[in-house]
Amino acid sequence: MTYCLHTAHAGGQEWRDISNFVEDFSVTTNGLRTPKKALEVAGSALNEVFHYPSPSDVQYKEYERSAENNGLQLRGSQEAELVCVVNPCNPTGDWAKKLYDTRGIKVFVIQSWTKIWACPGLRVGSLLAPHPDEAKRIRKHQVPWSLNTLAIAFLSEVVKDTDYMNETWTVTPQWNDVFRSALQNIRPDWDVNGHR
Repeated sequence: MTYCLHTAHAGGQEWRDISNFVEDFSVTTNGLRTPKKALEVAGSALNEVFHYPSPSDVQYKEYERSAENNGLQLRGSQEAELVCVVNPCNPTGDWAKKLYDTRGIKVFVIQSWTKIWACPGLRVGSLLAPHPDEAKRIRKHQVPWSLNTLAIAFLSEVVKDTDYMNETWTVTPQWNDVFRSALQNIRPDWDVNGHR
């Protein structure tokens, strides 16, 4: 019996590029492969990838936890050396660039792709650093295999889907108008604003 272990390792090589690949001895995963029933259940869970795994537990405390885990002292915003600006709470999306241009402050842009591609169950994102050296410094703290196989496969396809993005930019303002109109009908005394 021959087993073929599918891993991105293969001794540091991409296993898909090795024409006679049979075994990867650099990985010690179970030779019986992934249990079939578990794969079936995981496959059916793909239809739920647009839901957050546990929507009732969201507290957005990861920044505080990360700072504490790295031995940083937590301080109030008056004395802060690091400020997290959440976008799209900044509708124009240009505030961070203006901050750097006018004050010379290094800006790291951490992007979560879970909303634009409706995939919070996959947890994909990226970081844009102000300089390659800064990116290398951050990369030293990145956990190994920070993206799993499903996320990599998803990303390799979704970044090419221009039709999806074009439709997103077309329908989202329309949905925004419907939502604002519905809110205005429910509460005519409210001043309902939105941006396009």
